[in-house]
Amino acid sequence: MRLLVVSARYPSGDRPAAGSFVRDRLAGVNATVVAPARYDQPGWLRYVALTWQALTARGRFDGVECHFVMPSGPVGLLAARLRRIPLVVVAHGSDVRTIAHRSPLHRWLARRVLGSADAVVANSPDTAAAVAALGARAEVVPPGVDLERFRPTPRPATRRVLYLGG
Repeated sequence: MRLLVVSARYPSGDRPAAGSFVRDRLAGVNATVVAPARYDQPGWLRYVALTWQALTARGRFDGVECHFVMPSGPVGLLAARLRRIPLVVVAHGSDVRTIAHRSPLHRWLARRVLGSADAVVANSPDTAAAVAALGARAEVVPPGVDLERFRPTPRPATRRVLYLGG
């Protein structure tokens, strides 16, 4: 199986940690990844380039996997439908809780992507509820933790603060 993966976030030269979870998820998967090459360009220019790359990617693909309902979902939907192959959309959280509600156009596009996808995956029950609020059903597949990379360590002598977020 060979996938065309469309992602709004993926490691690049100017943001090597961006979307590393997408890269890690694809380990061992035969995939062509379409993602922004740089993040220091205006958003509209990144998405024009992303769309062009998705539509001109060479080869035969068995499906499109799209990360983030918004803003890359419409690109993934277009690529999948023009190629007449299945689309799987992965909702990550802020794409369906925040970005999809920025305007009536964003909401319409998010509903269109979710309603047209062959499958929708959510990273948590909370994200699946946000997908449901947009009129679709998502299967919950938790991203998991790499226990080789992240493992408990002894408690430090001094207090530290841990911040997790985007």
